[in-house]
Amino acid sequence: MILNEVEAGIVAYVFGRNKDFDREEILIDTNYMTGKREALRSLIPNEMIDGEVMSLVACMLSFQQQETRCWFLPPVFAQFVLSWTRSPDRVREILKDTFFGKVDGLRKIFVPINDGKLHWFLLVVDIIRKELTLLDSLKSPSTFNERKRIVRLLAIFMDQMLEDKSFYHQHSVTEKPKVSEFAIVEPKSIGQQAPGSF
Repeated sequence: MILNEVEAGIVAYVFGRNKDFDREEILIDTNYMTGKREALRSLIPNEMIDGEVMSLVACMLSFQQQETRCWFLPPVFAQFVLSWTRSPDRVREILKDTFFGKVDGLRKIFVPINDGKLHWFLLVVDIIRKELTLLDSLKSPSTFNERKRIVRLLAIFMDQMLEDKSFYHQHSVTEKPKVSEFAIVEPKSIGQQAPGSF
């Protein structure tokens, strides 16, 4: 990729090593979230991607959707569920304006999940196929059962959350999805990263 002079200046400003740069400076500001220089620096090669960056991407993808056929959830969704700190009703209230739409016509839900260490994986809830697709670039037999347990917890939480009538149009005939009954699928063709890499 070849950058022009303006683009190179922007990259230097965001990622430069100048000690005078404020690491807490807000470089991205939307109505719903902000992105600080410190978080954006996680995009430098060999760095662990910050959850704030993942949330900004989810927000951007949500706003680019003309119709709400896909939901792109921020990492905090899985954190709320797995830490048991918020009820389904509270999570719905916190995230509804930015990340949720109506279930009518919904096809997929994308949920980034951090394993609590240094690794991200993605859950794709396919409403049409009734599948929970686990995309993991660092698969191992020792982590698969734990990942499956996490996916099941998220699915049960989604069932409870999607019971709320605010997710459906007034005269909707859409069947409420039973996400916890979906099959867990793990594609075999996902590229794998080297153990210990980010």
